[in-house]
Amino acid sequence: MKETIKTRPKKVVDWKKVDELLIAGCLGTEIAAHFDMHHDTFYRKVEEHYGIGFTAYSAEKKAIGVSCIRKAQYDKAVNDKDNTMLIWLGKIRAGQREEAQDLQPKNDDLIAVQQENMTLQNRLAKAEKLLEAYGHKPETESELLRSDTSI
Repeated sequence: MKETIKTRPKKVVDWKKVDELLIAGCLGTEIAAHFDMHHDTFYRKVEEHYGIGFTAYSAEKKAIGVSCIRKAQYDKAVNDKDNTMLIWLGKIRAGQREEAQDLQPKNDDLIAVQQENMTLQNRLAKAEKLLEAYGHKPETESELLRSDTSI
C-alpha cells in the first residue's frame, strides 16, 4: 500500500487585495502577514503570478498610491480653496518660501532683548559683590538669585 504524503493546503492570495494594500503603501512583509504566510513565500507567489519580482511590482503599485495622494492634495488646495494646502503645495512643489527677513526678529525687539540681558548681568554682578562683602559665597545659582531680590 502506498503511503500518502500530507502537505499544507495552498495559501490563496487575493491579488486585488494585494494591489489595494500596495497602493496604500503597505510593505511586502505586512501583506504576507495579512495572508498568513511567510514573506519569502509571498514574494515567490508574486513572481510566479506576475512574472516580475516583488520589488518591481510593488514599486509600480506604490507609485499609483503616491499619485493618488498628490491628486487629492491638489484637489483640496485648488478645488476646495484650502489655504493651508495651497501654502504647503506652494512650498513643496513650487519652491516658494517666506522671506528670511520675515523670520528674523525686528531690530527693535533685538535691542530690547540685549538691554534686558545687560540689566540682568549688572544685577547679578551687584549681587555677587554684596555677598562677597558679607563674606558669603552662594552654593548654588538659585541661592544667588534669591539674594538678588534685595537689590
